[in-house]
Parts: sequence; structure tokens; C-alpha cells
Amino acid sequence: MGDWLREHRMSEARRCLLETGASIESIASQVGYTDVTHFIRTFRRVHGMTPRAWREQRRR
Repeated sequence: MGDWLREHRMSEARRCLLETGASIESIASQVGYTDVTHFIRTFRRVHGMTPRAWREQRRR
């Protein structure tokens, strides 16, 4: 269950990063993280970069 939930949260976070201008803090909260630092750490572990870097790379 943990892997499924993490992937679901990361998928929704990627969508929000691409389709909205919401802050990283807001996106973390929207996808179920109460601690933005934990969200950023998890995102970096899964994607190899921070959410901000991922967003900037995809928007070029």
C-alpha cells in the first residue's frame, strides 16, 4: 500500500507542478504531505531532483 500511495501522490504532484503555478508548499499539502521538507526529500528520491528543478526543466 505504501508504494501505491507514494506513486499516487507523486503523480498528482507532477500534474500540479506542470499545470498550475501553485507553490511547492501548497502542492505538498494538496497531495497529502504535512511536512514540505519530507515531500521535497521524497520527490528528490523518486525523481532525482527537487520539485522546483523538475518543474523548471519540464517548462523549458
